[in-house]
Amino acid sequence: MMYGKGPQDMYGQPQHYEPYQKKGLDSCGQCVKYLMFAMNFIFFLLACAVLGLGIYFLVDKSFIGETFGTVLATVASWLLIISGAVVFLIAFLGCIGALNENKFMLILYFVTLMVLFILSLTGAILGIVFHSQIGERVRTEMTETLRNEYGVKLEHSYNQAITHSWDKMQTELYCCSVDDSSWAIYRGSEWYKIQPGVPEHSMPFVPPSCCKKDQYGKYIDKQKCQTWNQGPPGKQSGIMNEGLFYTGCYERGKQFIKDVSGYIIGFGIAMAICMLAGMFFSFFLFRQL
Repeated sequence: MMYGKGPQDMYGQPQHYEPYQKKGLDSCGQCVKYLMFAMNFIFFLLACAVLGLGIYFLVDKSFIGETFGTVLATVASWLLIISGAVVFLIAFLGCIGALNENKFMLILYFVTLMVLFILSLTGAILGIVFHSQIGERVRTEMTETLRNEYGVKLEHSYNQAITHSWDKMQTELYCCSVDDSSWAIYRGSEWYKIQPGVPEHSMPFVPPSCCKKDQYGKYIDKQKCQTWNQGPPGKQSGIMNEGLFYTGCYERGKQFIKDVSGYIIGFGIAMAICMLAGMFFSFFLFRQL
């Protein structure tokens, strides 16, 4: 007599079933898996570049935001730093999720990419806004800080920051004052009025940061740069003063921002492409598992 199969066999023993086997990746899925791993290595390199650029701009070039009278440059720097740090985590999650075929980590990877994409868009918008603000309002703000805050009341942190930023900008961007040949702004400043113990005939027309240095870091002619009254800076025109910067910091600052923006745009495009590819790969692998 034949007995059919059921939950128990003919002797009453429990039936054993094969354990559930998760669906494996096909050849296309395996290809995407390793492409995703390679892409996350590119993410790692981009993270290093973006993180380094953000720290460089925040630590060494913060004078741009101070002298231009806006915090957007500082905010954009922090966004670069945060984006770089997040990309490190993304690269880790992507590698582990792809190699181990872990669905949870793939979901986390996808969500993190979306957040970073939004963060990157915010940074790009701030960069566009900051660039659009560089106009007459910025030139006026620079002139006012030079006249009223530079070199005076240095016990106040704001004035101290303004003074340091102006000196750093003039030294590193090889410029002086706001516009080209605008040394007269210093003669109308509070800094010029309150120089203690300096005879009137010896008072410097510009600070040392407006003076040129040679390749060894020594002033070419500091005294002539600061006090010469037979031409610039004592007079608006005259014989060329070889120790003095003639170019204004407004145009030099604009050019610096334009140059840096080119790097940021390049990194941003590369990251956007990688993020979109990463979201596609992670979604594809998730569906395959």
